[in-house]
Order: sequence, then C-alpha cells, then structure tokens
Amino acid sequence: MCYPGVQWYILQMVKDKDPVIYNTVLQILTDEIEHEDDLQAVTEYIDLLQRKYDLVQ
Repeated sequence: MCYPGVQWYILQMVKDKDPVIYNTVLQILTDEIEHEDDLQAVTEYIDLLQRKYDLVQ
C-alpha cells in the first residue's frame, strides 16, 4: 500500500504530463477514500453492537 501523501505527490507530478497515470492514481486515491469510509462505518457499527451486547449481560 502506498501512503496517500505519496500518491497525491505523484498525482501532482504527472498532472499535465501523463493523463493515463494521472487518472490511474486518481482512481486509486478515490477507491482508498471510499474504502476508508466503509471501514470506518463498519468499525462504528461493531462498536455500537459491542456496547449494546455489554448492556444486555
């Protein structure tokens, strides 16, 4: 996995020079942001279930 800061740097570096690489890196960044949001939502849901379960016992 590449660090987002590195990807943003690459994105800016190739912005006006290589549209194929630019679009590829942009898609990777978009996917990572989407997956990060999904994982955050799942984590919050698991925490909610854990708290609910702890209250039942």
